[in-house]
Amino acid sequence: MHNLQISTHGNKSRICRLWRHYRVLLWKDYLLRRRGFWLIVAESLFVLIFVVAIAIIRRRHAVDTKPSCYFQSQSMSSMGLLNYIQSLVCNFNYTCNEENPQSFVTLNGVAPMIYFLDNLTHVAEDPLFNKWLSEPATFGTEQFIDWISLGLKLTRLQNSANNLRIWINDYLTVFKNSSSIQSLEYMSQLICGSPANENDLGRFFIELNQMNMEQDNSKSSNNIPIIDHLISQFNDLFDISTLEKMLPEKSLPNLNLCPIIKHLLNSKPFFITMGRLRYFLFGNIAYYPSNQFTDEIIHNMGIYTRILRNIRQLIHLYFNELRPWLFNIHFIINNNNNQINLIQIKNQLKYCKDNKFGIIPNEIQKLCHYFYNYFIQQNYHNNQLNWKLLLNIIDFFMNLFNDLLTNCLQIDKKFIPFNNYNQFIII
Repeated sequence: MHNLQISTHGNKSRICRLWRHYRVLLWKDYLLRRRGFWLIVAESLFVLIFVVAIAIIRRRHAVDTKPSCYFQSQSMSSMGLLNYIQSLVCNFNYTCNEENPQSFVTLNGVAPMIYFLDNLTHVAEDPLFNKWLSEPATFGTEQFIDWISLGLKLTRLQNSANNLRIWINDYLTVFKNSSSIQSLEYMSQLICGSPANENDLGRFFIELNQMNMEQDNSKSSNNIPIIDHLISQFNDLFDISTLEKMLPEKSLPNLNLCPIIKHLLNSKPFFITMGRLRYFLFGNIAYYPSNQFTDEIIHNMGIYTRILRNIRQLIHLYFNELRPWLFNIHFIINNNNNQINLIQIKNQLKYCKDNKFGIIPNEIQKLCHYFYNYFIQQNYHNNQLNWKLLLNIIDFFMNLFNDLLTNCLQIDKKFIPFNNYNQFIII
């Protein structure tokens, strides 16, 4: 209380001092500058009059309540390929939102496909997991912490796979009860993790569906060329009646998506809004001059092209080496020459499944249990048919990604260096 009294007294003395200075200035203005009385009054009241006049003018006009504009954050290529592609696809139009949109985050489990691929990448890059694949008989306690870390990664992978499975089951129901474009609106949640009206990919399909409904209410108008093309390929590839007749050397159909995608992205309704996506797929960057400094900048900038090139090599590795082995796995099981190897594999899986010493993480134990039960099943014919169907589904999407990476994306010719300025300006 004592401090408050001192502060109040100090404020009063300061106000009195300022008032004395103000009176001195008024007398100087009146005596030295020979100002009139009313002019001095006007000068002293000018600030107050100005503030009141602004308040009156402002009060006569209604407040313009325009909604705030929020933009979705952009992910650069340095944040990782999954983040970059997700931002590129889900926010290609830089749409203005009335509310602050939820960020496209890959680690929160909202976007099922991105979340699953992110966890799958972490497991595939784990050194202990790669060592276990190459040396399945090696189980030890010296890497106990690494086993725990791998178990956590596999747990997240299992959770993401369950989320993806639930989403696919829901999507199949929606796909059966709606047109192709309406189902694609729902499918945008698989990549973006938000409702269709909150991401640019979903808004694109909503707008496309409205355009088709305005033009024609017939069922055929609800499909766009690329969807019709994919559906026809999909139906031909997964015809159950022809699965038993399929041979391992049968070539996959050529999807030839690039001309259809290019035509769609260059069409009038989407020419402006699809510019960023069109550049990512078909664009090139020419730079001049090409020297050590600029080449290093372009090299760091093109890290995502090297990642895509590695993915393309992995897809080729799948078709050339892994795919034939997976297709013939049932023949390997029933081949007498491979019974010894099969018995060893079963023993390793049984050892992993039983986990007598308790050193194997639960997720690896469940995985071993699943494959062990698969190898000891007796219904060979049905298992072979289901296995072929599963491989055909994997082949379809692998072939789809391979077509995009090989024929659409300009991975190998994304950056074009020039040493001659005249040649540079010609292009």
